[in-house]
Amino acid sequence: MSAWSRLRRRTAATVAPLSRPPQHPAPAPPGTAVVRAEGLTVRRGGRTLLDGVDLTVRAGELVALVGPNGAGKSTLLGVLSGDVGPRDTGAADSGSVHLFDRPLADWTPPELALRRAVLPQDSSVSFPFSVAELVAMGRAPWAGLCDADTDAAQTFAAMARTGIPHLAERRFPSLSGGERARVMLARVLAQGTQLLMLDEPTAALDIRHQELVLSVARELAEDGRTVIVVLHDLGLAAAYAHRVAVLSAGRIAARGTPADVFTASLLSDVYQHQVDVLPHPRTGAPLVVPRR
Repeated sequence: MSAWSRLRRRTAATVAPLSRPPQHPAPAPPGTAVVRAEGLTVRRGGRTLLDGVDLTVRAGELVALVGPNGAGKSTLLGVLSGDVGPRDTGAADSGSVHLFDRPLADWTPPELALRRAVLPQDSSVSFPFSVAELVAMGRAPWAGLCDADTDAAQTFAAMARTGIPHLAERRFPSLSGGERARVMLARVLAQGTQLLMLDEPTAALDIRHQELVLSVARELAEDGRTVIVVLHDLGLAAAYAHRVAVLSAGRIAARGTPADVFTASLLSDVYQHQVDVLPHPRTGAPLVVPRR
């Protein structure tokens, strides 16, 4: 049996059809506001994690959220995705989030799963699934909307994009940390949504695979998708993001293109460490160098 046939059979077995599948979403036109957040404030345990944050992200755009530890990057991503909220309301303490020009709270979980995919910082897997099985699980929201060939093709394409086809038969627990990170990213890509939200997708990766992940994210944005990514590496943000939002103490200190936002004075103030910002000798993109 060919690898394609095995993947098709595995995907069909993994993706169970829904009795009432949600409606197939139409792609957002280029430039459309896919995410719109206004006045987001989140408080936990006496601390303010987000303080009046406004952010709009459009179709065809890759936006990087950067800032020091504790600045609110992951909290913001969680609120935008609907995964973080006070108790069980799925919203910020105050402010609003609209996805595709509709209040976030108005979307049902199955509808959201067709429109946005989320890669958290930490992903745990309870059973020793194979890599192909795990990636195929990303197709679950499309059960009843796509045939087995489409699901298998999307699964295979996601694995190819993240460089893991050779791992298809490996069991997830046997993988290295970097391999696991790419498998979980592939599962998110296989979901095939307009909006991708990635929380530190390069944290466990070497230089080669960091570049691979960000180049894939940029390609998806160039193809009309919307990508929001939390990054610690300012060089990656400068090289691949269309726009960046610099968070500091729960607020957005600056937003715009990396060339406009990444200044030595701003970054030195936000990170509380003196840095120099130099142009890349070949591309001209900002390079942030700590003073030592």
